[in-house]
Amino acid sequence: MNVVIVEDEYLLAEELSDLLFEIDPTINVLATLDCISESVRWLSENTCDLIFLDVNLSDGLSFSIFEQVNVSTPIIFTTAFDSYAIKAFEVNSVDYLLKPIEKERLEKAIQKYRQMAPQTPNLSELYDMLTSRYKALNHKKRFILTLGAIQKPVESSQVAYFMSDNKHLFAITNDSKRYFYDSTLAKLEEELDPKEFFRLSRKYYANINSVKELVSYSKSRIKVKLCPETEDDVIISHARANEFKKWLND
Repeated sequence: MNVVIVEDEYLLAEELSDLLFEIDPTINVLATLDCISESVRWLSENTCDLIFLDVNLSDGLSFSIFEQVNVSTPIIFTTAFDSYAIKAFEVNSVDYLLKPIEKERLEKAIQKYRQMAPQTPNLSELYDMLTSRYKALNHKKRFILTLGAIQKPVESSQVAYFMSDNKHLFAITNDSKRYFYDSTLAKLEEELDPKEFFRLSRKYYANINSVKELVSYSKSRIKVKLCPETEDDVIISHARANEFKKWLND
């Protein structure tokens, strides 16, 4: 059986691959994909028997993959979403696995796949159900930020952008102050209002009001200038350029 793993956290992808090998050494992981654009490219050129699909990728909800490429491969979802989505996953996929993935639960999902007739998941219905709930979440309106020994609540509208240095997460406010925020970019995906904030890259999550200029960049990418200025260049990939412009225009 040839499978593909779509997961943006390297260690989780490795753990899943190892578990699959322990369950059945004949399972062949053809590819491990970590973002929407890479998944679209691979799935448009290749086929497999089963996809393990993380719902929440670093560059957005993974359902947008299927808006760009036609996929009829059975899917087992891997997700950190709470129980609201469980019925949707049950109806529209082979199975779902809640993170952290347990070996026994994974084995049952594999058995279920092998016992059932191949089916095309109703991705459109599932996408509508999850995105509507996703947008309806009560997003954070303020954050407790730290500057030295002082902590203070800061309104989301006062945060120009969040920046990660791969170890820590910082909030840069409109007055150019840099605060430590005890969270991660992955958690921000659930905390932030997607109408107010956009994930520009693996490092930056920006408030719509902080976007100062867009500059054409090589390979149809966009260089984004924020206010206050960033420590390094912020580049929007070609795959996300249209989504970013649409977000700005909404």
